[in-house]
Amino acid sequence: MWNFARRSQSSTIILGNGPGALAYLDAAVVAGALEHRFASPVANRAVLEAFAQSNPGAAIALLEEMIRLSPSMQMVHSRTGPPEHPVLVPQVFSGLMTHCSQHRKLDLALKVAELAKLNGVAVDAAAIGALVGLQRAMGDRDGALDLIYAHPELQPNINLMSYAMDILGELGDRDAAVGLYNAAIEAHTNPAVGLVITRQFLTTAVRALGRLSGFDGAVDAYLHMVRDLDVQPSASVIIHLEDHVDRGTLSSEHVARRMAEVHRVTGTVALAEESVAWEIERHLVHNDVDKAISALLQLRKHDIPTTGSTWSLLLNYMAERRDAAGFDRIMALRPQLAVRWMKSPDDATYAVLIKGYSRTDRRAKAIEVWDDILAHGSIPSAQSQASVLDACGFLGDLAVLQRVAGQIEAAPWGGTDANTWTSAVEAYLRVGRLDLALDVGQRILPLKNVQPDLKFWDTLLTVNSRSLAQSRDPGVHALFAKYGQSSDQIWATITTR
Repeated sequence: MWNFARRSQSSTIILGNGPGALAYLDAAVVAGALEHRFASPVANRAVLEAFAQSNPGAAIALLEEMIRLSPSMQMVHSRTGPPEHPVLVPQVFSGLMTHCSQHRKLDLALKVAELAKLNGVAVDAAAIGALVGLQRAMGDRDGALDLIYAHPELQPNINLMSYAMDILGELGDRDAAVGLYNAAIEAHTNPAVGLVITRQFLTTAVRALGRLSGFDGAVDAYLHMVRDLDVQPSASVIIHLEDHVDRGTLSSEHVARRMAEVHRVTGTVALAEESVAWEIERHLVHNDVDKAISALLQLRKHDIPTTGSTWSLLLNYMAERRDAAGFDRIMALRPQLAVRWMKSPDDATYAVLIKGYSRTDRRAKAIEVWDDILAHGSIPSAQSQASVLDACGFLGDLAVLQRVAGQIEAAPWGGTDANTWTSAVEAYLRVGRLDLALDVGQRILPLKNVQPDLKFWDTLLTVNSRSLAQSRDPGVHALFAKYGQSSDQIWATITTR
């Protein structure tokens, strides 16, 4: 079944050959690889996108036929979760909707959105974002804004908020733009929400508020996000403030004073550090650490405080190579570089520190970094969560492992992806606690609304020398059954790879 799905996706979409895709699926039915023509969600998405390229009307007709037949269709097994409907699933509608938007087929994309709503299928934020972008590009700003507001279940989503901010600026709706800006700030500063203001939102907010609130309003927003929230600055935003925001009746002295404030807060990071980061990456590709460090030190010659993300490039290089001495060498540069300890909840530096200490066999130190994240009220990234659980497993301290896993489980931001809990399963198995590993799948994944993927099952069956016996454990069989899977089938997949 899956080979047919992959091949139909890789060939017929490129060629835009919808009828050929259907013929291929019919051949799969004859060969016994598919129960019926529309039995695979992956293949359904592929054939719809193939039709959309060459015959948009036929794509809509085919989707409507799939929907009409859907009541008679049986649920099908998923490789990564419980059984699912072959048609009425987000990937079928979101995939077609995104494809149509990217190919500027507005009417077709809107029709797919309407069919999804009528059939109770929740499309994802990326599909909505693609359609919003197309509507805006084609001049329908009101329709794009209405579409964003029609999906409150996707909020808060910083990408959709960025679109909305841009549109509100163009429409001249100052009250709504200021309200949206304040909502983004509030969500960013609330650890329970987990939203992180991005450079894209910084750019759209400054431009919109420049139109609606004037020069001082735009500068105030920029300073607050960069200075107080540590949002990554951008050279294009500074240029916009300097050259494209109406100053009204403000004196040239006032404008110069405010722009000096902007440059002082930015520290010219946007203009200088980006090029230095690129230079560091170029040297590291060639394993020339000394030149990479030299490039980093150039920032201090210009009195530019280094952000954690640039410093982390070298830390991550050492962590990947498990080079403890090299890692410590880069850590020792922090005072000299005046590294700004970023306050944003998405601080990737923390993740690199946990990873570095764990991979250089200083797992207790990695857990100290984790505790520091929580003590500062920051939200650990998904990477940090997985890395600290890995460190706990290799440390071999069950009490510490249970404490950290409990913190992740209890937090609204904790363990929202399968990878985090896969690390928890591996850690529990490393300390010999199959029962706690199974509890992750039986209790925590449903609690967090997370579906296990193939890596999760792979880890459960292969992480230690007792793997084969483990695969026969009744608890393991019960967990696989809970998600409509077979441990024997996955074990066979693993051992024949």
